[in-house]
Amino acid sequence: MTNDEAETTRPNKGINILAAPSTTLRDNVLDAAFRIPHDNLPRFLFVLTAYLDESGQEQDDWMFIAGYMGTDEAWEKFPGLWAEAIGPQRKNLHMKELRFTKLAVQKMLAKAALVPKKCGLIPIAAGVRLKDYADLLLEEKDILLHAAYMQCCRAVTIFAMRSLPENERLEIVFERQDQYGWLAEMEFHKIASTVEHPQLLMADGKTSKLASWRFIEKKDTVLCEPADYLAYTLLQHARNKNSIKSRWTYPLIAADPKSGAAALLNREHVKGIIIGEKKQTILAMLEKVKQMILDEEAKRKNSEDPT
Repeated sequence: MTNDEAETTRPNKGINILAAPSTTLRDNVLDAAFRIPHDNLPRFLFVLTAYLDESGQEQDDWMFIAGYMGTDEAWEKFPGLWAEAIGPQRKNLHMKELRFTKLAVQKMLAKAALVPKKCGLIPIAAGVRLKDYADLLLEEKDILLHAAYMQCCRAVTIFAMRSLPENERLEIVFERQDQYGWLAEMEFHKIASTVEHPQLLMADGKTSKLASWRFIEKKDTVLCEPADYLAYTLLQHARNKNSIKSRWTYPLIAADPKSGAAALLNREHVKGIIIGEKKQTILAMLEKVKQMILDEEAKRKNSEDPT
């Protein structure tokens, strides 16, 4: 991770998974038996999902990655309160399947909007629009490495790590994404291995606050549903603040407007990240060439040494 990248992803202040029905009081995503073991086990779980234009990120639409972060204790409160809020007639709340035609839906969304804050969950989000920086993607690899999905994935991870209480660690649960999942995996490894930025490290200055991550299907856990609601809400708000979808989902934003961290990434943000990464690549290449020269010089001296 480059210095430019870390500086340009500052937010605005403000697990093997088993299926579990939304009516249970505990979700298996929280079970210690299914969590990756660590010497310093993470107490904070960050559950994420993404919303992007279904016709593809090559379009002009906004995309968002958003989710909620909290301790296991906070998440344990969630399934029961969520089931109560969405009502017994619904097994799950999936925003893309919702019809915004009945006042009962509006009332249900208003009730559900209150649940994350009641549980003590912290919202984290990032959004970007590809068309705002598409002309900066000059190489084929840039289109993948700096896709809108990757920009938001990188940003929310850093936001979450910076938002952690001192000396706490984080585990990320991310909705599966076939096209960019493998790149996200690489990005998580990259962030977890960085030692240049103290705000991303534990007190020892060596251990990353990012302890582990995993990808799941949205249907596998009810804990994905508030993230789904938040990402959808932010997308509708960015598209048209006056639409019915935007107005009916706005209570989720209004419920906890000053908590967590969120940002809309603009052209300058992304430009700084792209330039910073290219600098990092060049410096790594120069270091490799320098080492090759030193190795060749050492071989030459050894061959000339008569002893």
